[in-house]
Amino acid sequence: MMQKLHGWIMPEEDARNLMNLINEKLQSLRLDQRHHDALLKLSAMLEDDLIEPMDALVTP
Repeated sequence: MMQKLHGWIMPEEDARNLMNLINEKLQSLRLDQRHHDALLKLSAMLEDDLIEPMDALVTP
């Protein structure tokens, strides 16, 4: 089985703050579809990293 490698690490507090900012931006009426989709993907990535168990992280 191939292990998931993380290319970057963000402190949990920073990730949660960024997710809040993304959610605020997603509520904007002036957001085009391309940016909306990109922000949704980024938010999903951050959320996945936050719920992933710490023992599954691979350290370099």
